[in-house]
Amino acid sequence: MGEVVDNVEAKHGPIVQPIFVSCDPARDTVPAVSKYIADFHPRMLGLTGSYDAVKSACKAYRVYFSTPPSADPNGDYLVDHSIFFYLMDPEGRFVDAFGRASTAEEVTEKVLKYINQWKDGGYQVGKAEAKAKVLADPSRKVTSS
Repeated sequence: MGEVVDNVEAKHGPIVQPIFVSCDPARDTVPAVSKYIADFHPRMLGLTGSYDAVKSACKAYRVYFSTPPSADPNGDYLVDHSIFFYLMDPEGRFVDAFGRASTAEEVTEKVLKYINQWKDGGYQVGKAEAKAKVLADPSRKVTSS
């Protein structure tokens, strides 16, 4: 995903906001997610929450995961989950999903095609600033990496 974000950014500037959503809220605290996502992309935004919030987000995006709701964060357990990343349009609607078999080149080509379609359709495609906005919001409990 990081390579795709960099490829798109080279052509259009920082218009794509990479986001990671935890499927293991028992162990994925805000600091843990912040540390984890630092290895993927500097602009990546990491999201976690309560078990019910994560379950609801996964259900909304049809993501399979199996983390026990009462998982002990200090215990030893596996988290099984689907492995996809999603492309959403500038208004937050689902556009496409990419799995492990997708190459960075294939994904970049599709994303660039969608960006051109959005621009041709009159959509405003501007700078992605979600991470900066979230970090600047005093009502959010967040930490920055």
